[in-house]
Amino acid sequence: ADSPHLLWKGELFSSFCAPKAKSLDLLSRPLPSVPLAKLDEAGEVLQSGVSQVLACVKSVTSRSDIADVAAAPMVLKLSASFQDEADFSALKQFAESAESNLQVLEKREEAIRREEAASRMKKFGHALPNGHHQEETAKLAKSDAVFETLQVRVVTWNMAGTVPWEFRLSTLLPGDKFHIFSICSQECENSIAKSLTATDRPEWRAKVLATLGPAYEEVCHQTLGATNIVLVAKKSIRHLISGCYSHAISLGMKGLAPNKGCCAVRCCIGDSSIVFGSMHLTAHQNMVKERNRDMEKVNQGIAENFGDVDDLNAVILGGDMNYRVDISFTEIMDIIQSNDHSTAVEKLLQKDQLTNARSNIPAFKGYLEAPIRFMPTYKFKPHTSQYDDGSRKKKPRPPSWTDRVLYRSRYPVQLECLAYDSHKDLLHSDHRPVVADFALTVPVSLVDPNAANYHAEQRRTLSSACSV
Repeated sequence: ADSPHLLWKGELFSSFCAPKAKSLDLLSRPLPSVPLAKLDEAGEVLQSGVSQVLACVKSVTSRSDIADVAAAPMVLKLSASFQDEADFSALKQFAESAESNLQVLEKREEAIRREEAASRMKKFGHALPNGHHQEETAKLAKSDAVFETLQVRVVTWNMAGTVPWEFRLSTLLPGDKFHIFSICSQECENSIAKSLTATDRPEWRAKVLATLGPAYEEVCHQTLGATNIVLVAKKSIRHLISGCYSHAISLGMKGLAPNKGCCAVRCCIGDSSIVFGSMHLTAHQNMVKERNRDMEKVNQGIAENFGDVDDLNAVILGGDMNYRVDISFTEIMDIIQSNDHSTAVEKLLQKDQLTNARSNIPAFKGYLEAPIRFMPTYKFKPHTSQYDDGSRKKKPRPPSWTDRVLYRSRYPVQLECLAYDSHKDLLHSDHRPVVADFALTVPVSLVDPNAANYHAEQRRTLSSACSV
């Protein structure tokens, strides 16, 4: 009774003085960052710990007042006085019970952290190309990082030289359902030829913002000839996005002409570097090698302006990549007409040039694509749902998945594609728009374990901001 007694090591402590001192100071620091639901019975004890402390102090100080109670989120400071040995004995008994529960709690919490660290290493470790990243992964896996998940929609659409004023875009751009939109367009407002002089896309950007509504704002845009990207974010999470800048990567005529290329935007979301890109690659069925070289140049352009793709936390590329199904129009239509939907898609994908390139071409190493379960998005007769049979030309172009979304990520970012589909109701172009919906999980900050209030306050603020 003459010396301080440590209660609830590291999280809750108390100094008990001799009864003659007639005083008690009790300080509760923030609860552990591991969700209490994971801590079983010991967690329940800690979760109700503050109320238990209040009840205990009040019960043993019935003959004196609680001098001071100062409450903040998950923080409680108490000062009380006591008058006799019975009061001290009751508090000491409570302290011993609480300390026993904390020991169980600490062991369970440490086990959970080890499990989570192992899970992160297993999930992300395969994507890390070198030892430096392995060290970074191990460090962050053990850290007390605050992770937030944002909903992201990537849209890619070749508009055949127009703006679809007559169509409602609310199904393509549903406001309030996503935090971030990366809107990739090709041949928007103008044809490739007219886009050589008319480089901006004001009407399209205005239509995008009008469709999404006042809760959104433009973050960045970039145009190269007929290729364009607009990055839009919900205002409530705009403060999480910083350091935005863009670059255009020309691919036409050995990099001299803007008829083909990539518009890319780099930004930091939370603590992570993310690149969004809109691509328009070399056309025609027999130009596979040229498209593969285009992809190499896109990676090179990203590396020269934003950092190597292996060092960026995530890259998401949408566009008219122009890869074709490598059989004739007649063979494709026979497969479509003689099979059910899923069987036809499966058979056609076996002849898809991009599927083959992703397996064999180094430029695509590390890039993923969600499973394709929709029919080819090109080439349609405008304003119809019929594939163009080439009746106006000598040779029809085979229906193909020219419009694609590729992505890659590395720890600590997690990028999960939740949906990948075409929008069949927007008919004005010979292409159908394609959307890919992602859950983007990023670390927003690394918590200083010595800052008692930091973790709880950051999580409260960000959870509020990131609720769609």
